[in-house]
Amino acid sequence: MTRLMALMRQAHASGCDVIVYPELALTTFFPRWYFEDQAEIDGFFERQMPSPETQALFDLARELGIGFCLGYAELVVEAGITRRYNTSILVDKNGAIVLKYRKVHLPGHAEYEPWREFQHLEKRYFEPGDGFGVVDAFGGVMGMAICNDRRWSESYRVMGLQGVEMVMIGYNTPVHNPPAPEHDDLSLFHNHLVMQSGAYQNGTFVVGVAKAGLEEGVDHIGGSCIVAPSGEIIARCMTKGDEIALARCDLDLCHSYKRTTFNFDVHRQPQAYGMIVGRKGVTTMADGTPVPREGEALQSFRGDAQHRARNRSGRSLLVARVSVAIPGGSVARIPDVASLIRASRSRLCRPLSIGSRENIPLYRNLELTYVSRIPAHSRGAIVRSSCSRAGLAVDAAASGAKGAGREGSPRRARGRARTNGADRFVSSVSFRRCRRHRENCGEMAGRAYGKTVWSWPSLLRSSSCGCGSRV
Repeated sequence: MTRLMALMRQAHASGCDVIVYPELALTTFFPRWYFEDQAEIDGFFERQMPSPETQALFDLARELGIGFCLGYAELVVEAGITRRYNTSILVDKNGAIVLKYRKVHLPGHAEYEPWREFQHLEKRYFEPGDGFGVVDAFGGVMGMAICNDRRWSESYRVMGLQGVEMVMIGYNTPVHNPPAPEHDDLSLFHNHLVMQSGAYQNGTFVVGVAKAGLEEGVDHIGGSCIVAPSGEIIARCMTKGDEIALARCDLDLCHSYKRTTFNFDVHRQPQAYGMIVGRKGVTTMADGTPVPREGEALQSFRGDAQHRARNRSGRSLLVARVSVAIPGGSVARIPDVASLIRASRSRLCRPLSIGSRENIPLYRNLELTYVSRIPAHSRGAIVRSSCSRAGLAVDAAASGAKGAGREGSPRRARGRARTNGADRFVSSVSFRRCRRHRENCGEMAGRAYGKTVWSWPSLLRSSSCGCGSRV
């Protein structure tokens, strides 16, 4: 409290109207440790605010005529149920709490993981909050977020839709990320990236404040800064010690963006964003149920890039193979892939393991292979498609009566096979682009009988290119 009050006096001497403190400013970042004793855990929580220990900070704010934003651990009893939140409050110049926010995006894990150098047990010790509110204060529209919330564009947008003009964010971010150590050197870059993009895309000031330096043997990033609605950093702290970054924020500058490029009332298309609230992730609906598999498969064939699924264990995508056998052993005038999908809809969701890989039901990329015998008198399309990080190949083949060989002979479309009168490849398109050429890829299509049988935006990153370059 002594340090917080000293910083408040410094801010007042510089003419500040409001000061922003970090996340969990009153305690250590205790979720880094595993506790089994609930009483010991509850010792980190505030049961009222202001509390006897924090009353002096409120009194000083009232005396100096300065507002503040403060992060702390909150324990509250609601309807007879004890709840615990990672909370921040906004206090006006009269020492009154005008807004309370409870952290929505809780990172980390809920159970002890012994392999970690330190834990990240926010999911164990806190419940998630239920929304992002704003309030009219300090001559503008104010909002708050906490730490991991700053990484999620939804945090800013929900407040942006309420006209927010300043978002105050406290955070505790360790330099080392145990599950992804390759991110360590990018921590400061990512920290500024998310706040600058959130500010620009919503026409708002963003104030991000770190608890920086070494705490209980764990090093934390600094990077405290103030970001303008232009996305530019206009003030920042340069050390990991107690420091003040000061900026004069003209809230009217927000209008330059809110009334032009990001005039939501004019330019947003909410009818196109339904999936954002309908789904939690790639494989999970908002209510926690799995995404319908058949829908995944069908939308994948339609080239919906929103449903990509990658095998995280290697460079290649795990491909789910679907074999389609038409009853009667023939293809009866199936002109394109869409018809083939409709004709065999019930067969599209049966994953098979490929090689030594595990049988994981991912449906972004399907391999369709017609495996039954095709009588010489039938006409139809046989399509084989495959997709991987190394490239996308689309082969469309048409079989006809002339030169088809003996009746009942197997027909199977194979990529780059020799063409002749019996198996005539109408189109074969390969996607192999390095980073230099990726922007020129455009959209591909394989054609059979003059109709488009496959179309896919070239959104995949290849591992090799026709020019010999590698990613």
